[in-house]
Amino acid sequence: MTPCSLTLRAGAAVAVTSLLLGACGGGGDDTATPAPAEVPTSLTGLAADSAATQALNDALTGLRVGNTGTFDAVYTYADQRFDYTGVYRLSPAEQRLTFTADLGEAGDGEPVESETVSDAGEFFVRLPADGDISSRCWVTGEPARVTETVGLEFNPGFEKLPGVVVLASTAVGIAEDPQVRDGLLGSVDLTTATALISPRLPTLLGLTGQERVLARLTLDDGVLRDLRVEGPALLAALQEAGVQADPAELERVFAAEAPIEITFDNPGSKVVIETPAPTDVVDLDAADAAEQLSACTP
Repeated sequence: MTPCSLTLRAGAAVAVTSLLLGACGGGGDDTATPAPAEVPTSLTGLAADSAATQALNDALTGLRVGNTGTFDAVYTYADQRFDYTGVYRLSPAEQRLTFTADLGEAGDGEPVESETVSDAGEFFVRLPADGDISSRCWVTGEPARVTETVGLEFNPGFEKLPGVVVLASTAVGIAEDPQVRDGLLGSVDLTTATALISPRLPTLLGLTGQERVLARLTLDDGVLRDLRVEGPALLAALQEAGVQADPAELERVFAAEAPIEITFDNPGSKVVIETPAPTDVVDLDAADAAEQLSACTP
């Protein structure tokens, strides 16, 4: 699914929003409570801590070794919000996720809800309930055909691993988070991060795949629990990447406190990922696909 396009303008600099932290006042005595340590928004000048690097490496190893798990994710872009809940297995690669998209002014006021399943190289999308198409019907086929039929755009590789796991696999730990217990500051791939919000964003922004963005990560008993990419850090990364876009437009579309919020849970848990019944699936590559779709009535 694709949010509204950025308005690009050659030669414009990117405005960076600073993250301001207020100082706490004294509690009636002569000793003022120290202000909370400031969280940086840029990777520039952030000193690496080998302990933090190792802690995140161990956490990501745990994620891979666990092989299964669940996740929740929220992506925000301008007035649009995308909520995902999923379950996955890394090997063999399979996943099932449900999502709700609130498209803001670009929508009709009603959230779009759908579901996807991938298993053993097969990919299925439940059609949103709309008009004469019932939510009981699923489609499968080439990615371009699925996108055209469903009206939702998916990230490259959607039929394999969840994008949240792909993003986490790019993370590198740098230092301790000064505000969060068991928290780390790290970096993740900027192209992967923005593609989670919309597959077209990396191209619109002119990203090369080499850029990084600061991320805040939280560990729970040494296992990765939360991954956040905050608005000020995203704007700073785009500035450092030399993105040529209207600064006001960038600040508008990435105004959320955290445009990317991901929570991982239940690592190593037993998961059951069921594919839809064959009678409920329309193969878009079949000769009678149009006829089958027309039969998908409530």
